[in-house]
Amino acid sequence: MTKQQIRKQVLIKREQLTSKEVSLFSYKIFNSLTPLLLQYKNFFIYNSFKNEVETKQIIKFLIQNKKNVYLPKIKNGKIFAVKFSNDMKKNNYGIDEPNGEKIEISNFVSIIPAIVLDKQGNRIGFGKGYYDRFLKENECLKVALCYDFQLFDKIPSEEHDVKMDYIITPTRLINCHLSLNKAFNCP
Repeated sequence: MTKQQIRKQVLIKREQLTSKEVSLFSYKIFNSLTPLLLQYKNFFIYNSFKNEVETKQIIKFLIQNKKNVYLPKIKNGKIFAVKFSNDMKKNNYGIDEPNGEKIEISNFVSIIPAIVLDKQGNRIGFGKGYYDRFLKENECLKVALCYDFQLFDKIPSEEHDVKMDYIITPTRLINCHLSLNKAFNCP
């Protein structure tokens, strides 16, 4: 299957999730992610929409624990980091973005959305390349969140695609750099 066919198939399945399923799966992912959240100070994290793994609880936890939180903002075909604020505005895709100016961040964790991932860390998004360009320009730890049905053994990838370092699902945490892609069950 092509990237487009895989993307379409998985998006249909994601759209069929109930709000209860999204909440339950997102809570399990949050619990697995918490130790990582406590280890770092700076986080670039997506603002979830349309049945993506929910990030509001993660953002709230980070703020309560005095972490620096940055959200993506799209301008002129690029994503850049903006300091989190409650002053939000919907972008052209219907995603809430903070009002504010671009901020350079370093030594940070990027928490990335995905439509499809494979165990080697390859990712399929919406196909615009926003995150790939951002991640190539910024040295960071790359963590993708997804539901179990979004994780494939192998997906098509291209040279310009940026691989994830970790993938967290409701039942697994995968270190994409381990040989044989060993994973362990999350609590």
